Amino acid sequence: MLKRAADFYQVSAEEVMVFGDGENDETMFREFCHSRAVGNAIPMIRSMAEKVIDSNHKNGVAKEINKILGGKQNGLI
Repeated sequence: MLKRAADFYQVSAEEVMVFGDGENDETMFREFCHSRAVGNAIPMIRSMAEKVIDSNHKNGVAKEINKILGGKQNGLI
């Protein structure tokens, strides 16, 4: 589904970052090279990820997005 949206909007796979934790994220991790697994992800997803970040219980996704956007927290975390 995400690949279809990226194709429709002419966004390359290299311009997309995906986050996941479970088996349902396997296809997404194969289709996009910039992948982040949260620390509590299943082992398969952790091994596929470009980077493993903090768990979702520790706001891992929000922290990673914050880093990517230049470190401005703006009260998100």
